[in-house]
Amino acid sequence: MNNYLSEEQLDVWQQDGCLKVGDYFTESQKKELLAWVVDMQARPESAGKWMKYFEAPVGEPDGRQLCRVENFLQFHAGFDALLRGERLIGILSELMGEPAVLFKEKINFKLPGGNGFLPHQDAPAFNSFGPTYHITMMVSIDPCNKENGCLEMVPGHHRQGILPTAADATIDPDIAESLSWELLPTEIG
Repeated sequence: MNNYLSEEQLDVWQQDGCLKVGDYFTESQKKELLAWVVDMQARPESAGKWMKYFEAPVGEPDGRQLCRVENFLQFHAGFDALLRGERLIGILSELMGEPAVLFKEKINFKLPGGNGFLPHQDAPAFNSFGPTYHITMMVSIDPCNKENGCLEMVPGHHRQGILPTAADATIDPDIAESLSWELLPTEIG
């Protein structure tokens, strides 16, 4: 197994349960990645292929705008090579301490008027499939910050395991309110 991460990065991962890896892509790769996302966004809905999900924009209950695309790797060679490639899988394997496999790919679109997510943990949605140790990886194609709604994390809380949830699978509101959330702003790539 190659060493893609420094000891310092691995220590941050162990301590915080999250790791921001900067400068992963070159400028040309960032442009290519954006073009791939635009391509997937523009593709028509197609039964049995990529799955497109829509939401009603805030203030437009009858509106319809794309919020995510899933199940697209087998239909997009570039994304497939990137997300199943040696370097990315190598990084995830280092973090897991065992060989990693891709379980699910998804593009989340955070378009103007789109809905955000209430505090949640991703893992409970996948525990019924067998493996119970999951890593969620995010690649930003736009800068994400406080103003436009970046990810928020609770560093170090991963050691507490799965938190109690509400009926909608979000973290119990009283527990979410008690946590020390930190913004995780990101740049492209």
